[in-house]
Amino acid sequence: MKRDYKDQDSVSGVKAFVGIEIENTQAKGLPTLFLDPSKLSNAEMIVMIVSNSHVRHIYLNANHYPIEDDLYFGRFEEVLQYIEGRSSIDHVTIEIQNSQAIANLGKSYLDRFQKLILNVSIPIKDAKNYANRISIKIDDVDFKATNPGVWVQPMSEILSTRNFTGWDHYKNDEVI
Repeated sequence: MKRDYKDQDSVSGVKAFVGIEIENTQAKGLPTLFLDPSKLSNAEMIVMIVSNSHVRHIYLNANHYPIEDDLYFGRFEEVLQYIEGRSSIDHVTIEIQNSQAIANLGKSYLDRFQKLILNVSIPIKDAKNYANRISIKIDDVDFKATNPGVWVQPMSEILSTRNFTGWDHYKNDEVI
């Protein structure tokens, strides 16, 4: 993935970088270490965490590393256990794009790792063009199975400026 970093435009092949979490999550505003697990082993990720002791948030799968099933979640088990034991780290984020990963695995990982944030990414090409015709629905695994009902929000309401992070905000991250 090519992206811009502080003082560098259109860079690819980055293994790790640091910056302030700018997206509107529970970790917004925290000094963050972003790791690309396609280029780092678990041991290398732990070394990067130790080497960047000033961070309070770890983004475990930066740059769209796919999380789809238990093999991908299991890939992070050792790193999650390490982070869970460090009082200096407030949160760890794993971004997923597959809703089945949350339905099947997310709960068990959320129950086991109290610092874990699952960031559910829904890629929608030209989202603003269709904002009045798409709704986001948080459902249950079955009728009356675990939730008191469902939550639905028109995408036009989600696309408000308070929830928006423009691409230019990502340019302050520094490659390490």
